[in-house]
Amino acid sequence: MKKNVLEAFNRQIHLEFEAAMLYLHFSVCLQGLGLPGCSHWLRQQFHEECGHALRLITYLGERRAAASIPALGSPHCPAEHPLAVFEQVLAHEQRVTLAVDALVALCRAESDFASENLMMQYVKEQVEEENDAADIVDCLRLAEDNRAALLRIDRHLGKRKSVKHRREWS
Repeated sequence: MKKNVLEAFNRQIHLEFEAAMLYLHFSVCLQGLGLPGCSHWLRQQFHEECGHALRLITYLGERRAAASIPALGSPHCPAEHPLAVFEQVLAHEQRVTLAVDALVALCRAESDFASENLMMQYVKEQVEEENDAADIVDCLRLAEDNRAALLRIDRHLGKRKSVKHRREWS
């Protein structure tokens, strides 16, 4: 694996773990606001992001390349309303999408077809990630300060079963 591709993969690993920690932190914040469903949804997202990072680490090992495990800082929690939290979730997913697209382009430019093939799974996943976050933001915007609507959204988010695509990513 070329050095620039390996460095890009390690940046992606960092971004996936950064997302995981951000979502775990937000989960704790929303639990503290009395929104267990929102908290649950974010905890599930934490597990999913860890799975994404671990899949990249496994792939690098299969390619006999060294993964780099990042040090992460503590994110800020916009605890005033769940809308602010999910707007940050959406913004982070959009940032991840840009990084995934750039990594695919690099793999293609370097004719690293195995890596490009792996990253195409992430391209597909990012469409879902952004759509899920945007749907939640839209619902929370429509609810505004209607507590009954917010509680219905919270209840709905609490029904998220488990990490999406668990078998596909493991």
